[in-house]
Amino acid sequence: MERKKRIMIEIGHMMREVFTVIKLRCNKKIEPSLTHEQTALLFILFHHKEDLTQTDIADFTGKDKSTILRITDVLEEKDLVRRVMDKSDRRKYHLMITKKGQSIFEKHMEIMDEVISELEYGVSEKDLQTFAKVIDHFNSKIKTLKTE
Repeated sequence: MERKKRIMIEIGHMMREVFTVIKLRCNKKIEPSLTHEQTALLFILFHHKEDLTQTDIADFTGKDKSTILRITDVLEEKDLVRRVMDKSDRRKYHLMITKKGQSIFEKHMEIMDEVISELEYGVSEKDLQTFAKVIDHFNSKIKTLKTE
């Protein structure tokens, strides 16, 4: 297989496998269990302190509004997020992460950190720095390619 194709296939496969390990560990240790998409939405709400609408999240993630609506419905049923009506526009709702949602999200991040530490074990600091540089380079190129 050509090197370029192999790199892309391996990156995709590795990411899928890492997320699978994280999800399996989280589902064993944390209730309620969450999908990757639900965890991603909590991540966005946790790290963006300004008010976000479902449309904002759809735009940010590249997912359609109906998908975000379904994810939000499930998270709201689990009491991890809540919708708050906009004071100036009653048609618009902002999503807020609840205290329970923050706690669940933080537990997920702890498990993710554990998995990453296990993956890094046995890899030299120099190799980790090189890996980080390659990731930074790829991310920079991706941003450029998206604007072309």
